[in-house]
Amino acid sequence: MTRKAVLTPEQIAAIDQCVQLLKDWNSTISIEEMWTTETAKGFPKPYAFRATLAIQSVALEGVFVDCYFKKSNIFGERDKVSMTLCVNQQRALSIDDGPAAAHTNVIGDGLPYFQKTIGMPHMHRLVDGQDGYAEPLDPQDNQSLWMLFTGAANILDAPAFSVPPDQLELRL
Repeated sequence: MTRKAVLTPEQIAAIDQCVQLLKDWNSTISIEEMWTTETAKGFPKPYAFRATLAIQSVALEGVFVDCYFKKSNIFGERDKVSMTLCVNQQRALSIDDGPAAAHTNVIGDGLPYFQKTIGMPHMHRLVDGQDGYAEPLDPQDNQSLWMLFTGAANILDAPAFSVPPDQLELRL
């Protein structure tokens, strides 16, 4: 598996600073209206959206939220969802949830979940200038995960989370 190059200390500091800044949601439409169907074969089809963020009504170049959703076609299995804050083409913070899957932390020496395998949902963050360290979260619905994500990413005035049209969400 190929990993991205380790970021420089200056790049890490800039990304960390951006995560800590209070950012405004920069769209006037609902999340339900933002979803687009990706061009992929198979059923069910995946959906995605990208939303820009702003500070004092000025859009931040290279800073946005990417979300992905794919309905599970197995009864009782969790839908796949990913909520990501991207900063300068780097996944700065992300929450992933979905079917039973495992994530092994190969970075983060000295952190509580280093070299441990965790399940879903979990939150990714940069560690040592690399993406790949995640911490487990308690199972919860997508709206609760969205609130956790927008809080951790310091995003203000984000609309309520909703799944794509015609995609029913299974409750816990």
